[in-house]
Amino acid sequence: MKQSFPKSEKLCSQIAISHTFKKGDKYFKYPFRMYVVPNNSETTKVLISVPKKMQKLAVSRNRLKRLTREAYRLHKNSYINSEKQSCNIAFVYLSKEIVNSEIIHQSIEFLLKKIKTE
Repeated sequence: MKQSFPKSEKLCSQIAISHTFKKGDKYFKYPFRMYVVPNNSETTKVLISVPKKMQKLAVSRNRLKRLTREAYRLHKNSYINSEKQSCNIAFVYLSKEIVNSEIIHQSIEFLLKKIKTE
């Protein structure tokens, strides 16, 4: 299966983003909080956020977003079914430290398992 993260899988709609944060189920695994809400689309859409409050430097925020996108891209096919109902997912980074990619991969994999079990 192709491991990509095209534009069609990115959560861009402001209305959908606010709905995801207000109504979504919350899960936590250091250093991420994940919000999940079902959507009417045929694809699962994802938002990755690293707040400026947590990481002051843009270089750090961009690196963490890149590592998170990579972890999601590699693990999504194992845990997200396209046949099942799709959903909107928001990953929010909540640590003041810059963690290594291994921790990010483990956290994203754990959170995606939570989606699969529900």
